[in-house]
Amino acid sequence: MIGCLYICASRQGNEMIAMNSAYNLTESELNDCIIQSHTGDGEASLRVAKYYNMYLCEIEKALVYYKEGADNGNSACQYHYAFYLLELYENSYKEEAVYYLKQAASNGEKHAIEILSELGETF
Repeated sequence: MIGCLYICASRQGNEMIAMNSAYNLTESELNDCIIQSHTGDGEASLRVAKYYNMYLCEIEKALVYYKEGADNGNSACQYHYAFYLLELYENSYKEEAVYYLKQAASNGEKHAIEILSELGETF
């Protein structure tokens, strides 16, 4: 996921933008997913988050949907939300990030287990 940070920073060629096209949503798809996300669909939250994160490179908007999906029990959202809290804000939100990493780890998210280990945390 760090790759998007690089892609956003170097969005000058069409090749870089094309790499993100798999995450594009039509306006109708986006609206449907947002409604579904707000009604508890974690997969819809993940799709919206990836749209904002990987296609538009608007991480702050993506964080809203990663968190919504995390709160709806989506393990990928739990992991990504925690990852970006740690990556973007370092220790400012460490406690919250650890909470979501533990949720993701308990749902089988292997990367969350690795990060918890790196942080000296157990789940």
